[in-house]
Amino acid sequence: MGPAEFAPSTQLVSKTPTREQIQDQLDRILQSSLFIRSERMSRFLRFSVENTLASPGSAIKEYLVGVEVFDRPADYNPQVDPIVRVEARRLRAKLKSYYAAAGSTDPILIDFPKGAYSAVFRSTELARSSNAEERGQTAVAVLPFTNLCQGTGDEYFSDGLTEELILLLTRVRGLRVVAWYLPSFDNPAQDARRALAAIRFRSSTGQRFDSFALDIEAGFVKPVALRNQRLLRLSARLRAVAGSRYSLGAIVPSSVGMRRHPRYWPRFPYRPLARYYDVFLPMAYFTDAGVHGSKPSRAYLAANVRDIRIRTGNPNEPIHLIGGIAGSMGAKETAGFMHAVADCALLGYSLYEFPITSRSAWKALRAPLVAVANGGLCD
Repeated sequence: MGPAEFAPSTQLVSKTPTREQIQDQLDRILQSSLFIRSERMSRFLRFSVENTLASPGSAIKEYLVGVEVFDRPADYNPQVDPIVRVEARRLRAKLKSYYAAAGSTDPILIDFPKGAYSAVFRSTELARSSNAEERGQTAVAVLPFTNLCQGTGDEYFSDGLTEELILLLTRVRGLRVVAWYLPSFDNPAQDARRALAAIRFRSSTGQRFDSFALDIEAGFVKPVALRNQRLLRLSARLRAVAGSRYSLGAIVPSSVGMRRHPRYWPRFPYRPLARYYDVFLPMAYFTDAGVHGSKPSRAYLAANVRDIRIRTGNPNEPIHLIGGIAGSMGAKETAGFMHAVADCALLGYSLYEFPITSRSAWKALRAPLVAVANGGLCD
């Protein structure tokens, strides 16, 4: 998919927008159908734009967004609670959809670079110029489903349908598409309805998702025993509906991170979950843990694999390792990641995320795997 082409602007502005022009553009976006029903996205966008204007050139920290926008407590740790990164991805997608349709003639472009929470502002004239080389290409824009229900309770579902449709469009021969859902555990009936909708989904030609993964990380339900109970009930229901031959994955937080922050999710139910899921996908994210260098990166990632296999009681538990934020990894960290992949006999591996993976990282990812463990690293 190429970027959507901007239509000619009906209002000319200077290439460096003024504060007043930016504020007008923010108000215009927030009043659009895409944002007016999404209180959390609107709050995120307003916070980022206004803080960027107040402190030009200063980066907005992930911790600050978590506390100020998403009401996380003072001991909030982004390493174990990725709410800001998840919501930033949704915000970028909404803005892209807005400018592809309702905002196609707007004079100001508000955007967020990958991995940043500070906004950037450009005139759409400049944006059109920077995308000139892409104009001749055929592009497909998938616009978001609009939540027509009263209130914002189904906002996540409408956004999720858009993301899954985009995934369907990537279907080519030999490519398998995995659906996923992030339950809150605050509303079990809603979580079950949304997750099962993905598993039961069929296209007009009878196609379905090749597998489904449950993103297990929300900590909204504070009694951990209740959170675990709802997680296991949901997991049992998903397996019952999906059947034994349909692949299910459990996307789980970093076990090392949970050890460092024991109040986040004590007694995480690895062994019971293994009854329902075919593979664990730990969000190891060593890049968020301040880990640098080849050997420390490898050791941190291997520890996540080792923990899961010990706690499930299966030394051969299938694991797909999610290593870290691609844009924050240097050559040494990438090498450490690949050494862990080779050492730990993984089912699969990946980085977050595709658009910010550098050429050098791709080269390392494609290189032959060479195990270098000196015994016991992943056991």
